[in-house]
Amino acid sequence: MGIPIGKLSLYTACGGISPAYTLPVVLDVGTNNQQLLNDPLYMGWRNPRITDDEYYEFVDEFIQAVKQRWPDVLLQFEDFAQKNAMPLLNRYRNEICSFNDDIQGTAAVTVGTLIAASRAAGGQLSEKKIVFLGAGSAGCGIARNDHRPDPARRIKRGSGAAESLLWSIALAC
Repeated sequence: MGIPIGKLSLYTACGGISPAYTLPVVLDVGTNNQQLLNDPLYMGWRNPRITDDEYYEFVDEFIQAVKQRWPDVLLQFEDFAQKNAMPLLNRYRNEICSFNDDIQGTAAVTVGTLIAASRAAGGQLSEKKIVFLGAGSAGCGIARNDHRPDPARRIKRGSGAAESLLWSIALAC
């Protein structure tokens, strides 16, 4: 619960959102770590991790319950496995007000930093080559979004221009 509580504390401290309007939630879908399953102090759900259809059905049920209880909610996805992060974001983006902090939040902060660094170094972000080390949710989110910070300066994907400027060391994005 440390991460959700910490994020909500930032909303309160930096955004002025009353803690009464926030709710930290952790979805426990099991673990495949046998050492944890054997540990008598393990507080998680003592079952193998659910995957595929069962996983998405579980998340769907959660989303529907949240929508029913709080129809105007803002839902922040945090620390979902990369293989699930983008599919979940795409699945719910038109259904519930939501964002994935690893993909979109980190990308937004990184884009701002890259723009500022480009200006400080002299030149435009579109002229820079950018290398990402790793292909987790954050790195892939940055790679997908960093060349589109301003619609007026957008480089069209598929034009070859954006792809020639973005390099990922782990090509899994």
